[in-house]
Amino acid sequence: MRSRNAGFTIVELLVVIAIIGTLAGLLLPAVQAARESGRRASCKNNVSQIAKAIIQFETSMTAFPSGGWGNLWLPSPNRGGELRQTGGWTFGILPFIEQQPLRDLVENADASTATATYSTVLSTPIPAFTCPSRRSSQAAPTRGQTFRSGPAAAVSASVAARTDYAANGGKGAACPPLYVLRGVGGPGATKTPQFCTTAGGSPTPVSNKDVTSILIGNTYDLANDYLGSCNDCDKLVAADGDNPIDLTDGDKKASSPLGDKLVLGSNYIPDFQDGMVFRMSRVVPAKVSDGLSNTYLLAEKYVPANGYSSGASDDPLLTGYGSHNVRWAYDQPANDRDEDAINGTGRPNNAMGSAHAGTFTVAYADGSVQEISTAIDLAVHRRLASRADGETVERP
Repeated sequence: MRSRNAGFTIVELLVVIAIIGTLAGLLLPAVQAARESGRRASCKNNVSQIAKAIIQFETSMTAFPSGGWGNLWLPSPNRGGELRQTGGWTFGILPFIEQQPLRDLVENADASTATATYSTVLSTPIPAFTCPSRRSSQAAPTRGQTFRSGPAAAVSASVAARTDYAANGGKGAACPPLYVLRGVGGPGATKTPQFCTTAGGSPTPVSNKDVTSILIGNTYDLANDYLGSCNDCDKLVAADGDNPIDLTDGDKKASSPLGDKLVLGSNYIPDFQDGMVFRMSRVVPAKVSDGLSNTYLLAEKYVPANGYSSGASDDPLLTGYGSHNVRWAYDQPANDRDEDAINGTGRPNNAMGSAHAGTFTVAYADGSVQEISTAIDLAVHRRLASRADGETVERP
């Protein structure tokens, strides 16, 4: 009698393939979730490390790093890390994230080496500033801008590194509330910033009032009156800060009295905000009256999903103040999505947010780190972004 040949029938083979496919379908989401969990943990660690570097800067310099001069300004040599530094806060903290050699390149730059030096500095990615859920740490094409610096008036760069994290600029309406003036002082102002009284504010609308002549808390309603004219107060934060035309112009603005800084620029943003970092800022811990543990220092930022590898919606990592390295709490935090979808909802590209589903990570000014839902109550979000609004708030 002939024996049956060993092997699988077609039916048996198809059954095995179906089982393998089913198992793969069950396991793949779990593998992807595990990978995302690892990327999320790495991103949270980045936020923690950057926050620690900012706090180390404050310990060394007695103030939190300045926001720099503007998005068209590259860091300049021999100008420190405070008001005179043209580059952003990201440049100021380089020594505290083991990037002293990169800073040294700038410090040694002069007119003859500026082009080559800045090309190298701008195109060097720093992994700590990259969220692994969003993109790899690499340079991306710039928008073709001509940048300014101390050694050279005009510098071009074809590619540049980016940051996925931004310092907290505050509540972020175009016109900050008057409470930011408490305890700041500002004698010697030569200009007359306007004030807008909103519903529930002072009995008599005011405008064109010299900031040096007012008595904060007596003449004005701290919670409802805002810097800037009433029309300007309706505007959203502009993407780019005003850029001084040269070092002389910038140094003059940096040393000017507070009243002059409160006059709105062409982008409707006074050089004074209620967060931790803004243009030409110098925030000391004593001015964070709401408490370091109740005030955002740093957060993940929203980036259009179609802009991960493009520079069309972002500016270089080390340039001065702008929405690429400072974000505000004016808008609800957002998870990444297509640019068209964001524009369709009316949300501008200056919100905090992340590439992680449902959450974004923040660091507070005391160095503590927390994952927060992007559905956080907007009023709570704004209070946590203000360093001195006097509002009682519990961390979510």
